[in-house]
Amino acid sequence: MPDINIGRLRGGFCVYWYDAAGKRQRHQLKALTRKEAEAEGIDVFRRHSKRDAGSVTVAYIWAEYRKTLAGRPTHKTLGYTGKAVCRHLGEFKPSHIDQDRCKLYAAQREREGVSIGTIHTELGHLRSALRYAAKTRLIDYAPHIW
Repeated sequence: MPDINIGRLRGGFCVYWYDAAGKRQRHQLKALTRKEAEAEGIDVFRRHSKRDAGSVTVAYIWAEYRKTLAGRPTHKTLGYTGKAVCRHLGEFKPSHIDQDRCKLYAAQREREGVSIGTIHTELGHLRSALRYAAKTRLIDYAPHIW
């Protein structure tokens, strides 16, 4: 979850965050207590941000997953495998990833001279990233990766 904050606005609570351009986004909440404001703030953020489940791409999920692994060896490895995965599948929504797309990806990578073991590693990392997204509710479900 990105950095969202709860603040005060016009005698009530508000939620605010900074978008990719660095501009602050602030929205008034109906909550009466801070606890209610925190829960409502997450809903408001998801509704108003472009990171809503319907617009999340594989590249965005990959970047968010990689952030959670900072300081671990996998973080560095995902940087390498992510170049290939995001080049081929980055602009797709997770719901567009199906068996045919996975087979096409594997065939394209084989034509590029990449070993089958590397392809399996890349698809395994894709599976992990999509499962992370489903667990953190960036997406509704993680599609099966063949």
